[in-house]
Amino acid sequence: MLIPLIYFAVTNSLSLSSVLLVGFLGSTLADLMWYWMGKFFRKDSVYRFFKLHKLQEKNPRFFELFQNHADKILFISKFLYGLRVPVRVLCGIQNMNIRTFLKINILGSIIWLILVSGLAFTLDVSAEELKLYVFRSEVAFLFFFVLVLLLQILAKKYVDRFLNTKG
Repeated sequence: MLIPLIYFAVTNSLSLSSVLLVGFLGSTLADLMWYWMGKFFRKDSVYRFFKLHKLQEKNPRFFELFQNHADKILFISKFLYGLRVPVRVLCGIQNMNIRTFLKINILGSIIWLILVSGLAFTLDVSAEELKLYVFRSEVAFLFFFVLVLLLQILAKKYVDRFLNTKG
């Protein structure tokens, strides 16, 4: 929804400040809704609805990392396609402090809005092209993030194996 609005702001059909304010409030309120869903709904229902059991079975390391690095994962997920909602729900399930959640989420929202607005103003493109650029950027960032995570896991396994054979 924000991308077409920013396009209208770029073409002077809507004021940029109103678009950014609506985008910021909408993003923050939606993320807060997902947080509250994780915090107050029954955990087994939320796990079943978001298929978190399957994710936990396939990637138990992610859930271990999430407990220790939820703040960093929350911030990064703002820029990763497909992870935003499940991460916010997990923050609620894990009872992340609401002030911490809001601080990190607001910072991520501001940066995301600046990036998308900057992209819109620097590229002379249509709303559909802008949407495609943002989507491709999110997918590329997700690919990079997963690649770095996999390399970290492989390096840890290699180091663990190396240390166990030396000992």
